[in-house]
Amino acid sequence: MTLLVLDTATDRCALALSVGGKVFENTRSIPRAHNEHLLQMLDDLFVEANLSPRDLTAIGFTAGPGSFTGIRISAAACQALAIAAGASVIPLSSSRLLASSARRQFADQKPLQAPESPQPPLGFQTILRSRRNYVYLAEFAATPDAEASQALNLTNDDVLLEDAQVAQQRLPAGWVRVVEGQADASALGAYAIEVQVGDMLALAEAQLAAGGGLPPEGAQPRYVAGDTPWKPKSSGDAAQ
Repeated sequence: MTLLVLDTATDRCALALSVGGKVFENTRSIPRAHNEHLLQMLDDLFVEANLSPRDLTAIGFTAGPGSFTGIRISAAACQALAIAAGASVIPLSSSRLLASSARRQFADQKPLQAPESPQPPLGFQTILRSRRNYVYLAEFAATPDAEASQALNLTNDDVLLEDAQVAQQRLPAGWVRVVEGQADASALGAYAIEVQVGDMLALAEAQLAAGGGLPPEGAQPRYVAGDTPWKPKSSGDAAQ
């Protein structure tokens, strides 16, 4: 299997190819510039791996929630590549990806901040930045000793909250709150987690093995209620 994963849902543009167990990676921090660099980064990755995009078997992408523009970029790129290659697509929940990465790092005892919680945590409350003063929050219960594809059970799906509302969210006993990167960690009372491309590959492979591959038209962004930057016109506006 030749698996490509790509993530443009955050400031980071992360790409990785897994070819027969060998991994090639191209990752850069390019806030608000993914559309300018993604195609060249993909081309560089294929050159390094000595592959053509038509060699792809499956493509995983972070479908959101995340940057409104970023998740649309990754979905569009994934769909275009999948159509050309006849590959299946694997939409990855950005929140599940963060929780999976946190589970691995806490098991390895290597979070970016020293943990004070039970080992291993019983669950994860994930926080992803939406835009200034707004975040997405979801909750995943951990299943001890389970395979990666069954290790986390979604107990509360993503909701959009103001930063000030996060402190009001109950954290179950034995759980930890995690956020990607250190910028928001202290203010949100969360442990900083660094998501790796290996986490993306592992989640994509697990979903694919569980029958989660979709045809190219399945490469669709995942939005959360209230997270679009555009607001519909009121009936009064329409009448004017």
